[in-house]
Amino acid sequence: MKETVNMEAPVYAPGTILYARQNPTIALTLVSYLQRIYYCRHAGADESEKLLAYFHRELIFPEA
Repeated sequence: MKETVNMEAPVYAPGTILYARQNPTIALTLVSYLQRIYYCRHAGADESEKLLAYFHRELIFPEA
């Protein structure tokens, strides 16, 4: 069954730990959600690290 998501509103708050479907062994921290794109950073990385951009379908989110 497909998950329906309101793409206009972010599902999770900044600071949430999530994982990319491509590499689920690396934890990511959600930094922001702008125009249907989630911007993340590797968990524990400093502010100077580049942001990684993902669509909702490319991420594995924690269970609510």
